[in-house]
Amino acid sequence: MNENPRNIPVVFIHGILAKPIVWWKMEQHFKADGFQTMQYGYPSTKQSIIEHGSDFAEWVHKNLGDKPFYLVTHSMGNLVAREAFYADSSMKIVRWVMLAPPNQGAEVADLLNRLILYRWITRTAGQDLLAAEPQHYMTIPSPSVPFGIIAGGKGDKKGFNPLLSGDNDGEVRVAETYLSGYHDHILLEYAHTAMLWYEETYEQVLAFLLNGNFSH
Repeated sequence: MNENPRNIPVVFIHGILAKPIVWWKMEQHFKADGFQTMQYGYPSTKQSIIEHGSDFAEWVHKNLGDKPFYLVTHSMGNLVAREAFYADSSMKIVRWVMLAPPNQGAEVADLLNRLILYRWITRTAGQDLLAAEPQHYMTIPSPSVPFGIIAGGKGDKKGFNPLLSGDNDGEVRVAETYLSGYHDHILLEYAHTAMLWYEETYEQVLAFLLNGNFSH
């Protein structure tokens, strides 16, 4: 690692049906603290998660080469990055924070998949999020780089969405965020996308990137 950890760029990946703008607030915090930031934007519903992962790996080599970087991912973006690292583990990720990752699939996708509109809007990527069906990212090894997980929820049995089983952020259940090999896991009382806009979330992301653990 460089002597000054702020010389390492921070790369952001958004989730399904989102745009890079969701990172605007967090990016401002990082820039104010002296970091260089980079966003990976992609047409989330146009391809499968595996295909998006391959594209992200190519983007990393084109834009960063063999330079080390921090990685911060949200929602389906976590799965895209996992597929990318599985396909090419030469990417030099120093530390990685997964925000609201549906690492075990998303029960909410199973519920919404009953609707034709969901299937039409989300296409292949939406099917890749189903928890009730075996998915490729469920079978691949956990990343061999230090990663921490931030889940959203209320710390109770109902969470933000009472239609889901157990605590949840409205879209992803806390239980679905876990992935073997994580270095730290923390629960913040924010909803799925809203968590990206809170200063507390930024402070926890920063803590892990710099120290390898969250501030409990």
